Amino acid sequence: MAHDERKGPLGGPAGQGQAVTGAFGSLNEHRARELIMETARELRYPATKADLAAEAGRQRVPPQLTALIGEMPEREYVSPEDVADEAERYG
Repeated sequence: MAHDERKGPLGGPAGQGQAVTGAFGSLNEHRARELIMETARELRYPATKADLAAEAGRQRVPPQLTALIGEMPEREYVSPEDVADEAERYG
């Protein structure tokens, strides 16, 4: 039987609630998305990667989230959901 190596959001194994092995370390996918959304909700949109990084610093988010933000592309984000969706691609 072949081993299924599909990846879920944020780079972890597929399946809700699974541990994320990417930038979020031991955070599960649901909690990782919550953290990025909590940070992103405080921004005024459109917002840049620098805006997101500054807000993360103000909120003293976990270092895994700071690292993930550093990997995200330089662009304007239009909503907290947009930020979270992009984070899932890089986590």
